[in-house]
Amino acid sequence: MPLRRTTRARRKRSIVWKRHRDLSTVEFRSLGFLSGLFTAAGLPTPRLRYQVRVERDALISMSFPAADDCVLRAMIDQSVIGGAMGLNARRDGDTVRFAYPSVILVATKP
Repeated sequence: MPLRRTTRARRKRSIVWKRHRDLSTVEFRSLGFLSGLFTAAGLPTPRLRYQVRVERDALISMSFPAADDCVLRAMIDQSVIGGAMGLNARRDGDTVRFAYPSVILVATKP
C-alpha cells in the first residue's frame, strides 16, 4: 500500500476514534496550526511533545461511553496488526497496550 494511502487511512481512523470519544469535538488542530498560534502571539517556538501510554481496558473504562465500547475494542485490537492507527499497539496477555500522540505546548513570554 502506498504511504499516502496508509497515512490517509490512519488519519481517518484517528478522527473516528476521537469523535467517538468526545461527540462535542468539531475540529482537530494540527501541531503546525497550534504552533502557529504561538508565533502569531509573538511567543517563541513552543516545545514539549510526548506520547501517552495506555492499556486498552483502562482507557475505555475511564474515557468512553460503556454502551459502545465494543467498537473501540475492535479498533484497538485491529491496530495491533499492521499498525492501522499508528499507535504502536502490542498484545499483552488478554489486553492491548499502546501509546497515542499528545502534545503540551509551552513557551515563555520574552
